[in-house]
Amino acid sequence: MPNDMSPYSIFGEFINSIHNPYGGGCSISGGTATLENETIGWMGSLIGYDGEKLGGQFVSGGSMVNLTASIVARDDKLKPEEFIKGTVYVSDQTHSSVTKAVHLMGLPKKNVRIVPTIEDFKMDINKLEEIIKDDILNDFKPFLLVGSSGTTNIGSVDPLGKLGEIAEKYKIWYHVDGAYGASVLLSSHKDMLRELKNQTLLVGMDTNGFFKPMDVE
Repeated sequence: MPNDMSPYSIFGEFINSIHNPYGGGCSISGGTATLENETIGWMGSLIGYDGEKLGGQFVSGGSMVNLTASIVARDDKLKPEEFIKGTVYVSDQTHSSVTKAVHLMGLPKKNVRIVPTIEDFKMDINKLEEIIKDDILNDFKPFLLVGSSGTTNIGSVDPLGKLGEIAEKYKIWYHVDGAYGASVLLSSHKDMLRELKNQTLLVGMDTNGFFKPMDVE
């Protein structure tokens, strides 16, 4: 999402170019690791997460966030012999990088269940639950549900609280793709995402709305 840069981001990019830091590991780059941890802690506090339990990392963009989340979900919820039966649930407005992530993991693309949306382009939770139940009856292994905190097509926000309840009910890993809209947490409209703080999930908060250089994701 092209956007203007703030003076702070320009200055930060300048300083970064001068120092050219390496951030591949804490033992050899303690400064950048500390900066990452502190920033993630700050961002998590905006959602309402417990700082003592909060963890995360920065990656190179929204697509990599979704790939990382998909791999974590697969490894947490499935045994290796179950990979072929693992199913993922997205809406017809979810970013295409989720389907690509499933493909890169080696799972069949047909295992991605595309749930229709209702008139305001939010995921149809009733239809979602029907699909999950049908998959369980047919011996599939539901392991990942992806909600959107601002879709790239229309900017709609899925019913995040309800999706979290469904994920908990069926013991599915719940990931929220916030690449496009999670930056609203820094605005006066942050109540739009108030349901996030009550969920246990992995949030991909990209910096598309943070007025930064395009190479800072």
